[in-house]
Amino acid sequence: MYRDGQGVQRSDSEAASWFRKAAELGHAAAQSSLGLMYSTGKGVAYNFEEAVSWFRRAEAGGNDTARKILSGEEDWPLPEANV
Repeated sequence: MYRDGQGVQRSDSEAASWFRKAAELGHAAAQSSLGLMYSTGKGVAYNFEEAVSWFRRAEAGGNDTARKILSGEEDWPLPEANV
């Protein structure tokens, strides 16, 4: 919702806050989304170790995106260059 601006003003930091709440409750898709945010630095400070940690939790919960990122089937999401 906040990540995509659906019905609310788009806010990566607000999205990260809600993803964290769901992720800490074990929601695998939210864990993967939080991993993506840490790996790109959107809504949170870039933190590779934190990204890996959330991707591993998501993978353990059956999230296919996290599995593909950790296995190398999908490219690792990178921070956007500051131009």
